[in-house]
Amino acid sequence: MQQESGHGDPMRVLIVEDEAITALHLESLVSQLGYEVCSVEATGEGAVAAAAAHKPDLVLMDVRLAGELDGIAAACQIRRQFGIPSLLVTAYSDDRTKQRAEHCKTMGMLSKPYTATQVEQMLARATTALGGEMGGTCEA
Repeated sequence: MQQESGHGDPMRVLIVEDEAITALHLESLVSQLGYEVCSVEATGEGAVAAAAAHKPDLVLMDVRLAGELDGIAAACQIRRQFGIPSLLVTAYSDDRTKQRAEHCKTMGMLSKPYTATQVEQMLARATTALGGEMGGTCEA
């Protein structure tokens, strides 16, 4: 079933995960749930560049990433520069990580290990919350 934006188009998701197997699994799962995956990136820097290039509706972002920018810093930059919100996925849900995520105004945090149902529920909540802000196709 296609997860539509307020404009009838599928919600566009950028996935940022530096563990290749996890990234492939998330890409497959998100696609199977009816969302359009714009790009899969492994670094915070790659995430910022992909957000600029593809203009997704939402970023599904791991917190710990290779490169200079961690996931929270990249999510903050993407939100500030492009107005695109992020959902964080992390094995690190300590108080400091939660505080940084709240300060960055992320849409939520999903703890690893997660189930397909948890990912589906998190994306469904984001789709509902974003409502009319989405639409179009991923820009190349």
